[in-house]
Amino acid sequence: MTTMKLQKLVYYSQAWHLTWTGKSLFNDEIQAWANGPVTRSLFEHHKGMYSISASQLTAGQVDHLGPEQQSVVDIVLETYGPMTGTQLSMLTHAEVPWLNARGHLSAGDKSAAAITMDSMRIFYKELSQSADAVHDIADVNFPAWA
Repeated sequence: MTTMKLQKLVYYSQAWHLTWTGKSLFNDEIQAWANGPVTRSLFEHHKGMYSISASQLTAGQVDHLGPEQQSVVDIVLETYGPMTGTQLSMLTHAEVPWLNARGHLSAGDKSAAAITMDSMRIFYKELSQSADAVHDIADVNFPAWA
């Protein structure tokens, strides 16, 4: 998996967890980098790598996830997992949380601006209530407990 794809899957896991549970999945800030949302601590872990293998993902503590958290991550992987890192990046570039955090910056400009929890929660809540074909996650995979 490319590190770009990993970053976007982490972003969508946070966004949908916030939307469905009202709580963050993790505490790290997500920043609006030029290629899409990035968690700096994760970036520091894979810095200089283009792709990573499953064996390199040992820093995560999957066994510390509760059933709801695991369910959200599973849904995100099922829904967004087939997409490439580039496709996921393009998708985030069309969404309000990344656009608002970037403000008036040009496409390739560097930024460490935070994508706020509120902007993610509000945007994905609205998205989950619409019939957006690109985001079938809201219609097909909405967890029963949410």
